[in-house]
Amino acid sequence: MYGLTLRVVLNERIEYNQSKELNQMTKLDRITVDPRVCLGQPTVRGMRISVSVILKMLAGGKSLQDVLDAYPELETEDVRQAMQFAAWVVADQVQMVPA
Repeated sequence: MYGLTLRVVLNERIEYNQSKELNQMTKLDRITVDPRVCLGQPTVRGMRISVSVILKMLAGGKSLQDVLDAYPELETEDVRQAMQFAAWVVADQVQMVPA
């Protein structure tokens, strides 16, 4: 399992990096968490467009272009980072299953 670190600061960007063995660093410089915006949910660039709204559209069968058309202020990189953030969040969750 990768060693992940997360830094969340009010009105700043979220960034995480994988363990030194992978020698990679990925910045999520478009994903923000601010308790004053959307009740602290992760949003894109501090706008009132939450990561969950983007993911729900994509999961519901909408295309990238559909998302961009619905929210013209978004860019392709915004949607990519929203998906990347979601993947990071679920990858770090472990559920115990009874044997």
